[in-house]
Amino acid sequence: MLFRSGAVWALWHLPLFFFPGTVHAQVGAGSAWFMLFLGQVVAMSVVMAWLFDRTHRSTLGAILFHFAANLAYGLAALDVDGQRVATGLWVVAAGVLLVGARGWGGYRK
Repeated sequence: MLFRSGAVWALWHLPLFFFPGTVHAQVGAGSAWFMLFLGQVVAMSVVMAWLFDRTHRSTLGAILFHFAANLAYGLAALDVDGQRVATGLWVVAAGVLLVGARGWGGYRK
């Protein structure tokens, strides 16, 4: 279920790559940055779902987390190498949560 919601969230972000003036449109759909971004979105959805669940289903907590992540990315202005590192960190964080939370989010060990 978690990865399906991550895939939906990735699809939700796809239009950003076609709106002129966005950073996403500047790098373009199909670029390495694009692929890394989609991987990050899926991994971040796992982290955000865990946060939502652990804050007693607080939408505000998830919104603030999303805001903080967007702010950090805006300030960092990552190139492709930075995106690779960030994607790897998000994937590791999601993996740690899935393995460490045993049974959470439909995941069974």
